[in-house]
Amino acid sequence: MKNSEMKDWITYYSVTFVIFLLLFGGIWTSGLFTGVEWQDYWIEFHWSMVNIKELKQIIGL
Repeated sequence: MKNSEMKDWITYYSVTFVIFLLLFGGIWTSGLFTGVEWQDYWIEFHWSMVNIKELKQIIGL
């Protein structure tokens, strides 16, 4: 691996790590300050939530 390729690789993964850290770290920190109980947050999914008529219109069926 050339020096410039290694430098690009390190930069790419460093920036990716910082972006994820800022995004998820910010969400977690704001929850910590407001007293959020994260284990209580769970969205139940059910197939009745899916709007079949709307999806068929989008697809064109």
